[in-house]
Amino acid sequence: MTELYALFRGMYPYFALPAIAVIVWRIRRHLWTRAETVILGAIVLHALLLILQVALADHKLYVSRRYLLPAAALGFGWTAWGAMEVYRHLSRQFRILALVAGAVLALFLLWDGMVPGIKERYGAAKASKRAVEAAAVAAIRAEWPQPQPPGEKVWNPDHYLPRRRPVIASPLRGIGARAGGRDYQFFIAGDGSRVDGWLLPAGSRIPAAAEPVRRFEAGGQSWILLRRK
Repeated sequence: MTELYALFRGMYPYFALPAIAVIVWRIRRHLWTRAETVILGAIVLHALLLILQVALADHKLYVSRRYLLPAAALGFGWTAWGAMEVYRHLSRQFRILALVAGAVLALFLLWDGMVPGIKERYGAAKASKRAVEAAAVAAIRAEWPQPQPPGEKVWNPDHYLPRRRPVIASPLRGIGARAGGRDYQFFIAGDGSRVDGWLLPAGSRIPAAAEPVRRFEAGGQSWILLRRK
């Protein structure tokens, strides 16, 4: 159900649902064209290929909303056509009401688009996540200090250099890279032969090849940094 919901949101339902209604209406009225078939086929094929490549690479069903949204805009022309047809058949009085409703809808869509950014900056959950990430990066850097690269007078610890160590497996995505190292997919880390350490919530099962080296509190949570024996 989670993947179906992500697929639904990736269609941008505010515009996609009216577009589907218009598509059905145009097909039933024999107004459908070959060009529309190409556009609709491109949207569907794009979604199917995204799902397929993740299934082949990671062996799981996963749908990313952010990759679906750009292609969803291809279908908004049907929404616009439907709105124009409805407006064309309205009386003068109802046209004024339709314009007011359109302005209200535009304000709502603007607000809806701003909400994720507002939550990212001011939301309690995001603030807690930032606190955890900052503490985690500090702990990893303290346990695996990075030498200054040869030929560089000043080294910026926030600068990501690929193929550097340590390699960290953690449910916190990208935490190894932020600490100056690399990340390894947490769910396939296994016995740890390909990683240098783990960053796990306190109470998690500790891999047999790992030993705890640091524990810290951040964002109202307890975390354990482990190192491969």
